[in-house]
Amino acid sequence: MPTEDVAAAVRRKLGVRNYLVKPVQRSVLLTAVRAAVAAIAAAAGAEGMKAMGRVVAAVRAKAGPTADGAKIAAMVKAALAG
Repeated sequence: MPTEDVAAAVRRKLGVRNYLVKPVQRSVLLTAVRAAVAAIAAAAGAEGMKAMGRVVAAVRAKAGPTADGAKIAAMVKAALAG
């Protein structure tokens, strides 16, 4: 039995997959980014790149600790730029 097959069998037996962090879907992040951009622009009047820190913080709070910060920052930057 190849090593990969043995490792896969052990993971299945131990139920490791149940404990792995599931990534946040891109569509969920995009929805959160759009909502945060609109809310911060309306509440604080901050627009453009000046609002980036606030928007990223709001999205991270909503998406949770499993969300990729680099992906969030890139999505926020794209949303604020255009």
